Amino acid sequence: MNTLVLPPLSPVPDDITDHLQHFLQTPAHPALEDWLTELLRESNHIATTDVLRWRVLVMVWLASEFGVETSWQYLMWFNMNQPTISDQVAELLTEAVDEFGCHLQLAHWIAHARDERLKTFFSGYKNIPAVRQLPPLMDWLFAHPYDDRTGTFLAGFCRDTADHPSPALRGWRVLAAIWVAANFNAADGLTFLREFLADDGALSAEDYEKLGAILREEHRFDTVRQWATESPDVAARQALRLVLRPDVSAWLADALAAPADFPAPGELSARATADAAAHRTLLALLAQAGIELDRAHLLDVGGGWLSPHAALFGGQNVRITGVSADVPPAFLPVAGVKQKFRRAQLKGAWKAATAEYYHVLAAQSGIKPKWKTVTVIPADPTDIPLPDGAVDAAVCCDFLPHLPDVSGSLAEIARTLVHGGVFIAEIVPFTALDGAHAVDVAAAPWAHLRDDAGHSVGGDGRWLNRWRLSQYQAALVENFEIVHWQIEKDDRAAQLLSPKFAALLEHYAPEELSAARVWVIARKK
Repeated sequence: MNTLVLPPLSPVPDDITDHLQHFLQTPAHPALEDWLTELLRESNHIATTDVLRWRVLVMVWLASEFGVETSWQYLMWFNMNQPTISDQVAELLTEAVDEFGCHLQLAHWIAHARDERLKTFFSGYKNIPAVRQLPPLMDWLFAHPYDDRTGTFLAGFCRDTADHPSPALRGWRVLAAIWVAANFNAADGLTFLREFLADDGALSAEDYEKLGAILREEHRFDTVRQWATESPDVAARQALRLVLRPDVSAWLADALAAPADFPAPGELSARATADAAAHRTLLALLAQAGIELDRAHLLDVGGGWLSPHAALFGGQNVRITGVSADVPPAFLPVAGVKQKFRRAQLKGAWKAATAEYYHVLAAQSGIKPKWKTVTVIPADPTDIPLPDGAVDAAVCCDFLPHLPDVSGSLAEIARTLVHGGVFIAEIVPFTALDGAHAVDVAAAPWAHLRDDAGHSVGGDGRWLNRWRLSQYQAALVENFEIVHWQIEKDDRAAQLLSPKFAALLEHYAPEELSAARVWVIARKK
């Protein structure tokens, strides 16, 4: 361990709380035992409420990290020699833990208490943060979603809040139970979660809204969905997929209520050029797979608010149905005059923002986009509103990396395909230079790979699942036979992959780092 600089304690310095806050980052450092013991002695004559709070915390700290003999006499004297924590001491400890933000440390101390006296002392205590403390605490937990300290705290939080009456904690309890079930202990997490579930296994609308309000920031709902769908426990995956099923009606309401926040005209020209090139590749791969466009019914998955391929296939008189969470405003279903008026406003703003985009798309592709025969349905790709075997082929361009439930979506796409139907996908892997959709990758090549978070938000603001190519392959073969796997190389990668970066990225194969995109043809089994 690093050497700690311990301030003198005679007298106790005015900034002692700052020092304690710092030392709580390494609470088991050997140098702290004598220093904390001396701090208790030197502060014994000070009886202000502020001091009493941190003194109780120091007593618990010493007893938990360095053995009860070190501070037991102080703790028992302060607790009026009661074996279990008194209400007064519990209140002081709760206030101190909130003040110092050391809920994770306390959860660890409680869970790992070995001395029977300490177990008895903690038996009546509940480590429940103040509601105002939960958002910053969750920020840390989301940055360390699989850390043992995270799991220990969340399991304790579920137990301690089981009979807590505060409605303000309810959404946090639901989140904690889902988190434990997905990432730590499926059986315990599902037990914690059961009290919130209706007979059909879903959350009530009220609890779903409370959970959604907590997860709305920074695409966290997608992150939690990915945890759930990738849980190694089958029962947890099945239960949590139902609990976290997206609320499409809420999406639509939000889309109609949101301001018309489209890019300025002209900002999408480069994207139009790339989309036209992708469409040419789609046409070639469909022909290679034997799909006759004049007879086929196609499905376009994840086309978004531009849906370029649906529009271009419409221009070729191909029967095409799009499915996306985000759709061009003209395809938003409405109820009532007010919503129709709002949709018309959004449609007008969308047309103004995209006119140049579609002009460039037509010029670059040689196809005039048409919407007249196109249908785009707002839906989650894990729940496509089409019957089994409804389409002959499905296309999906640069969308799989933005899915929290890739396997569930691929299974649903396979369901909608006829037997032997074709699925064609473009995948921009997260390991690519452009895998995080950053603006300037040359300045910090592969910087996104050196971030150990469980998910990412790309430079375009969209959520990314960080999957590697081997994961896509494994998910595809569950429902498809891969008949074509073509990796397009990024010429910049060879120049930028210096020995320094190769060492930093030793867990990634050079082939992964140099891939710009992958084109896949897969046939339904």
